[in-house]
Amino acid sequence: MEHYHEVLQIIGSLFVYVFKNVNKYYQSEMEAIGAQYPFKPLQFDDKLLILTFKEAKIMTQEYYEQLLKDGKTEEAESLLM
Repeated sequence: MEHYHEVLQIIGSLFVYVFKNVNKYYQSEMEAIGAQYPFKPLQFDDKLLILTFKEAKIMTQEYYEQLLKDGKTEEAESLLM
């Protein structure tokens, strides 16, 4: 499992690099796209979040239960699909 997380770390670092530098190196292209399709600048956290399946399952279950508690059954049911 160690190698799998190393691959995730490399891929995640690649995405962080791309997202950080797209505005820097492609400013005019981003402005042209923004003129036709207005968008908010991308905001993200540099810290990679790599979860195990078990951790992701627990987080999803907790979120599902909170949605049910808040009376958002339709939204909760969409998690099951």
